[in-house]
Amino acid sequence: MKVVHYDSPHAARDNTREYLSRDPLRNTIILTLLESRIADSLPGRYWAAFDHGSVVGIGVQTPLDRPIVLSVMSPDVAAMLAQAIGSGGEEVPGVTGEAHVASRFAGEWAACRKVGARPTAGRRLYEARAVREGAVAHGVLERATLMQEALAHEWFTAFLKEVGESPQIPEFIRRRVEAGLAWFWKDGDFKSVALISAPVSGGSRFQCVFTPPVHRRKGYAESLVRSVTDRLICEGVRPMLITDLADPGANGIYQRIGYEAAAEIILYRFDPSTARPE
Repeated sequence: MKVVHYDSPHAARDNTREYLSRDPLRNTIILTLLESRIADSLPGRYWAAFDHGSVVGIGVQTPLDRPIVLSVMSPDVAAMLAQAIGSGGEEVPGVTGEAHVASRFAGEWAACRKVGARPTAGRRLYEARAVREGAVAHGVLERATLMQEALAHEWFTAFLKEVGESPQIPEFIRRRVEAGLAWFWKDGDFKSVALISAPVSGGSRFQCVFTPPVHRRKGYAESLVRSVTDRLICEGVRPMLITDLADPGANGIYQRIGYEAAAEIILYRFDPSTARPE
């Protein structure tokens, strides 16, 4: 096996698209990251593992202050990726992927770089094939227009702050609005927002669901996700989302709507301050 490094998201996508598209659900994060980097040209690093000329795993780090995201792969491939990337001298803050894969990568990275690695977040990947019947809050679903771009950006920024992520570039919201991928639940005024990714390999993922605190616990977010999910299914698109396992309320809401667990994801953070000299 060998590992190939790409500087360009175009090259990474073109050389790995067939492999990633075999399981677009479990590879959803990397698929959407590659399309985003092609659109906005933010810096990134991309690695693909090959076995006898066939792709067997992909790692993506973008932007460069984010952890490496791992595709579907075997633990042995994850170990090889960690060794290859680690020996190259790049500094990375962590790794995320399916639990058994990210754990193996983190273990090899810790051994290779002589640093600490600790799990800091558990997440769950869901998909919905049908929407279950359920209560719908008063109000209507409304697709965002450029008139609501500033509000969508404000609420998305608040969402990122709540989940501990760094802000996105302003163009992220503009692209979502212009493509019809931003939605509000409106009851008199706007109550909740959802942003979804552009469909890739037949799937679209919720990237943000946010309700300002003053409007919470009134069913707005559930009604919003339920309605958008139903639209996606009717259009032949596979709806997906990722939740924080530390938030049982959100997990319960999505399960009521009809989302079913597909994979468990774990995030490891690396601590260079624990590095041990040889």
